[in-house]
Amino acid sequence: AIRRQRQMCIRADYIHAEGSYVIVITKEERLLIRESLSECEKQLETKGFMRVHRSVLIHLKYVSGVTESYVEIGNREKLRISRGMCRKIKAKYMEYIR
Repeated sequence: AIRRQRQMCIRADYIHAEGSYVIVITKEERLLIRESLSECEKQLETKGFMRVHRSVLIHLKYVSGVTESYVEIGNREKLRISRGMCRKIKAKYMEYIR
């Protein structure tokens, strides 16, 4: 079960914290995992993930746009980002796609 959870996290479009759980969102499904967002971040930061808000990790592979207050994932989700994160997200995204 833990191995499947790790595979799901790596395939995630984004991961959202919900109390002491995280919700892993992929194109196909949502999975609730009892783990902190900080733990997920430690495991995934070298795999193209970035924290954009205190409760959200995104996979840079799925970013389709960034504004001053939102990051767009694919053509379907707009997620709030922390104030002042726009430049950092754009820079990290440009680094990721190189």
